Amino acid sequence: MDALELARLYVAALSAPGEATLADLAPALADDVHGAGVFGWGDGREQVLETTAKPPFPIMGMATWSDPHVDGDCVTIKAEFPPGLPVLGATVTLRIADGLITELAQELETAPPAEPS
Repeated sequence: MDALELARLYVAALSAPGEATLADLAPALADDVHGAGVFGWGDGREQVLETTAKPPFPIMGMATWSDPHVDGDCVTIKAEFPPGLPVLGATVTLRIADGLITELAQELETAPPAEPS
């Protein structure tokens, strides 16, 4: 698969982790994929799928996603969350090899602390 299709499959699974989106994502992950972040972590396809399926904070479906940016074997996608949440956005980075996702990471951008009243 090409990098843009891999990014689309991963964002779909993050946004709506259900049976269909996870089944679509499974063949896009390398057997030894490594995930780091709050929304899909672990080593190996099964562990990454399991943690993607049950996010501790199911907010990715609220995100507005940027178009993927491809730079060599790396794909970056940015997410922006609605105002009022403790996080402003997220950056998802995928590393691609041989048409599969081999690494994935999510970094959250937290909101600044509230002004003292």
